[in-house]
Amino acid sequence: MAILLLKLSAVKPNMILARPVKNTLGVFCLKTGAVLPEKKIKILKSWGIPEVSVNLSKKDKRNAGLELSVKKKMSPGSHLEEKFSEVLSDPVMAEIMRVACKRLKKTD
Repeated sequence: MAILLLKLSAVKPNMILARPVKNTLGVFCLKTGAVLPEKKIKILKSWGIPEVSVNLSKKDKRNAGLELSVKKKMSPGSHLEEKFSEVLSDPVMAEIMRVACKRLKKTD
């Protein structure tokens, strides 16, 4: 089973979350393991959430034709790298990201 970070537009009804969903303010929205019926996908879109991590088997991935819509494989810190990309020249921000990535790796 693969954990894939998909754009919300590529998420199909009844997929299962591989990671919790938080909004842009860090507020918890949905827990890991939640099933995503069409109604929840629409709600996430209305909240401005651009992507979610889902559990997807290789067979499901082929059958759903998701190879083209997969943004990237999720790894610890990949989301942080994207968020911190413009401020890593600042040594304080680089250290904050390093510590955050270290903590993420401990929780996985």
